[in-house]
Amino acid sequence: MLFTDFCPTKKIDMNNYVKILFLFSILLVETALAQNFEFEGQISLWGTIYNQSNDYQLNGGTRFIPGIRFTKDFESGDFIDLHISANTFLYKTETDFFSEADLYRFKVRYATEQSELRLGLQKINFGPAKILRSLQWFDTVDPTDPIKITEGVYGLRYKYNFLNNSEIWLWVLYGNDKLKGKEFLVSDKKEPEFGGRISLPLFDGELAGTFHSRTVSFHNTKLNEKRFALDGRWEVEAGIWFESVFTKLEDNLLFPSWQNNFTIGSDYTFNIGNGLVVTGEHYVFSMTDKFFGRGKTSRTTALSAAYPLGLVDNFSLFVFYQWESDKLYQTFQWNRVYDSFILNFNFYNYPETALLAEQNSENNTRAGYGFQFMIIYNF
Repeated sequence: MLFTDFCPTKKIDMNNYVKILFLFSILLVETALAQNFEFEGQISLWGTIYNQSNDYQLNGGTRFIPGIRFTKDFESGDFIDLHISANTFLYKTETDFFSEADLYRFKVRYATEQSELRLGLQKINFGPAKILRSLQWFDTVDPTDPIKITEGVYGLRYKYNFLNNSEIWLWVLYGNDKLKGKEFLVSDKKEPEFGGRISLPLFDGELAGTFHSRTVSFHNTKLNEKRFALDGRWEVEAGIWFESVFTKLEDNLLFPSWQNNFTIGSDYTFNIGNGLVVTGEHYVFSMTDKFFGRGKTSRTTALSAAYPLGLVDNFSLFVFYQWESDKLYQTFQWNRVYDSFILNFNFYNYPETALLAEQNSENNTRAGYGFQFMIIYNF
């Protein structure tokens, strides 16, 4: 199944009404102050034919993400804006029909020349990896998804850019009771999560450290989780990067105490025609009782190639190899890009076992082989 076959969004329950009411009050204030108003969004329509377990099936659907943005500029060059959007979709298989509408983004932002403060339902992501991201902490973006759909998180995020190109991020998250990124345990929605990130220039690239702390809930048991990460990217003859994440589950007798993720990658543009960009990454995931112990390990290697044929057509190929299962996953895409329209043709050939099955990755559940056609309109 492809990412668009079924991508559930965050349901609004009673616990979210307080957050929505608070954000709605921000909207009223922002509307009164706004100088500029924009209506924006995206409409996508797709159809898929695929074979899974020797059974051919058809499905299709449509997704509508309307949004509005209010902006007020100040004489100092600072500005404040508010962005609100919804995620609505209809999805039809041969036997079932799904439909849903919910908030997609609802955030207010105050920005200066060197800083940015964002509050509300927003997307937070970072790290240099492009395909197999160890630092995929708060989003579920599929690298093969042409519309890059992902749920947001409720929180406050601050970022400051220093004049020497250093950056510092600080965040507090609250009320997020769904799995995020590569999590396998749900956060306690009544406990705040907090963390930060600092990146420093180093030679011809940068080195960054990241920290996050949260309380997880499992069958009425609360556990403390802390994540520590180090990542870097440099430009030599080719671009090279790494991401390493060490997650400690404290006071825990139910699961391995350490969950570790590591990604190493590189990309290079070959002087062929309009430029062939090749990217390769290797990802290792392990769960152990000791920091340097041996435990369950999963290894995945990914290779992608992208080639623009003129101003309209773009071709891309993704190949994934899962070492433990000895399975090969392939997807080939052809995009035709116009001013507002994108036509996407996707051919994929996957084994019956889902890719990255050991992680929470709703968008990586496809299996079998098939073809998908998508029309995307941005306005």
